[in-house]
Amino acid sequence: MTETEWLACRTSRKLLAFLRGRLTERKLRLIGCGCCHIVGPFALAECRTAVDVADRIADRVASTTEMAEGYRAANYARDMATGTMGSIPRRYRTREAWCASWAVHELVVALDPDFPGYLQALHDCVSSALDHLSDLPPNPAVNRLNQARVVRDVVGNPFRATQFDPAWRTSNATLLAQGIYAERAFDRLPILADALQDAGCDNDDILDHCRDPAGPHVRGCWVVDSVLSRE
Repeated sequence: MTETEWLACRTSRKLLAFLRGRLTERKLRLIGCGCCHIVGPFALAECRTAVDVADRIADRVASTTEMAEGYRAANYARDMATGTMGSIPRRYRTREAWCASWAVHELVVALDPDFPGYLQALHDCVSSALDHLSDLPPNPAVNRLNQARVVRDVVGNPFRATQFDPAWRTSNATLLAQGIYAERAFDRLPILADALQDAGCDNDDILDHCRDPAGPHVRGCWVVDSVLSRE
């Protein structure tokens, strides 16, 4: 894949295939969670629970009890939507229920980091989750395009190494980034750009990304992560 192809790609599957073996567990999970958030919140409470837990798993703050709860919720939603437990309840008979339940199941199923080939398995699970999410009504083509944008938001441009000067991590920039991350307040990214510029940042890739109105932006955004020294 060339840089031009990376920037123009309209499907997350091709981007993830190119990135295989290069992403951390956290980045992979946040791509999956981010793609859930841009089409959510889901109608099914079980799916919302699973996504919330997946978010916490990504940042390694989920307790064993929470992980078990997320796994149970995702399994229950999938079993209900597929009729594994018998007749399918009315609220599970929708395209959204089918796609969302399968997607969240994929996001929480790969939990054991000691499992051989764990990162490869997680990569496959996230790719599968995004496939299910892309089929959500009303416009799968738009879903796929937005998923590709989420991948680029989290990863940045792998063809350009952006050097982040530690001097740009002022207390103001750091506090802004922490708030944006914790509250998903991505409307504040232009303010973060101003703070970084005040700190001496003149990198167009960083500043333009923060000021891009198109988005979408999600947790794991490469600029916010750079400010917070997260990978």
